[in-house]
Amino acid sequence: NQISQQIGLRTMADQEARMLHTMQQLGSGRRVLTPADDPLAASQAVTVAQTASINTRLGANRDIAMRNLTTQEQVLGEVTTMLTGVLTRVVEAGNGTYSDSELKVLANELRETRESLLGQANATDGNGQYLFSGGVMNEAPASVTDLDALAALGTVDEAFRNGHLRQASRLDDNVVMDTGFLASELGQELFTIFRDQK
Repeated sequence: NQISQQIGLRTMADQEARMLHTMQQLGSGRRVLTPADDPLAASQAVTVAQTASINTRLGANRDIAMRNLTTQEQVLGEVTTMLTGVLTRVVEAGNGTYSDSELKVLANELRETRESLLGQANATDGNGQYLFSGGVMNEAPASVTDLDALAALGTVDEAFRNGHLRQASRLDDNVVMDTGFLASELGQELFTIFRDQK
């Protein structure tokens, strides 16, 4: 009789524990509260959570890449506009109708444009990171700020320092994309202009 009472009490305790567990499941809205409830579902939930975390991080990378490339495109558009203006002014000056004083004014304008172009080479994003410094975003890619010193340098590599590594971002599981340009890549023509317009 005593054994049957113990069995009955144990059965009641087990049923109460199951009922409590079921109530916790209902209250939380989740079927799996612990891995012991369903080991396969628990491992799948962990996998889903990890995948969601990775997707969130990759989405952030895509947003940053888009912002950086858009900003770089704007800066390069400004550079193109400046260079087009320089070309126009040089062609105007070459027609032989400019007086000496007009040529001096033009020389000053070209010098100012050259300063602006150097500033564009050292352009930064909204966080103060240099846009064209590749993987070394905390260092200005144009190693000199004085145009005479820049013109005296012999090569693009001397004028621009950026570690020769492009900034790249993982945009998807299998996609890594360059998300920036190096000043030295963009600077070959600009460097020639800086040097030759001295």
